[in-house]
Amino acid sequence: VVSYKIRIGFNTQDARIKSGLTANISILTLNKENVLKLPSYALTETDTSATVEKLNADGSTTQSTIVIGSRGGDNTVEIVSGLNENDRVIAVGLK
Repeated sequence: VVSYKIRIGFNTQDARIKSGLTANISILTLNKENVLKLPSYALTETDTSATVEKLNADGSTTQSTIVIGSRGGDNTVEIVSGLNENDRVIAVGLK
């Protein structure tokens, strides 16, 4: 268990908050809406690129290079380009 000593200030007073109490908090560092994301195990990454195995309509597969953005705390990766919303990918990590 990791714990950090921090100091938090509130904009308004709340009678429930008392000095010296212990609290569990979540800190939101980034929030993006309407993004395409995949589980990180669905891609293959090297030092210079990231690819996914895309499933074509005829059942064949194609390696597609993608550009990734932010990484989520839930083990997901934002797809900036290289895939479209309705593309189907094979989860490489689950083969």
